[in-house]
Amino acid sequence: MISRQETLSFQYIWVENYDLNFGNYHDPTGGSDVMNYIVYFGATVINVVLMLNLLISILGDSYDKFQIDQANVYIIEKAKNSRELQLMFFWANRLSHAKYMKICTNAFEGEDDQDWEGRMRFMDKRLEKIAPQIKNLDEKTSAANKSFENKIALVDTKIEETKQFFQSSIRELDIKNRI
Repeated sequence: MISRQETLSFQYIWVENYDLNFGNYHDPTGGSDVMNYIVYFGATVINVVLMLNLLISILGDSYDKFQIDQANVYIIEKAKNSRELQLMFFWANRLSHAKYMKICTNAFEGEDDQDWEGRMRFMDKRLEKIAPQIKNLDEKTSAANKSFENKIALVDTKIEETKQFFQSSIRELDIKNRI
């Protein structure tokens, strides 16, 4: 492969790699035995690592989806069982007080695309939906900040006026006491 100078073709790109993955690699043109061994060993190790990483990422993503769905399914099933028990004890209904039942929704309910895209894309979509609210919150915060700064400036001027008043009063008293 590396030891040969060949043009790109279907056989060169796919068939030899397929053979390499399944241990059926044989270089008919010869070449350097050491180089062929290094290429074979390196390719088999790298291919296994890449495939395992791909498998881990797929399983991790499926596990994340299952964790989100699991909480909703658990609560919904618990509510169904509770409702069924209440219906079975119909004679005790007149003695009990009215209660509310919380209704759980799926994380993807109301979404156009119901396919699981992974946690990061899911969070990005959620953030895009609340971005206008965050912008509005930032505007309100900056307006409140300006109002607060104005009030602090007013308090500072009043403190300065009071300080000057006391200093002038102390001077006047000091002058009266000297006379």
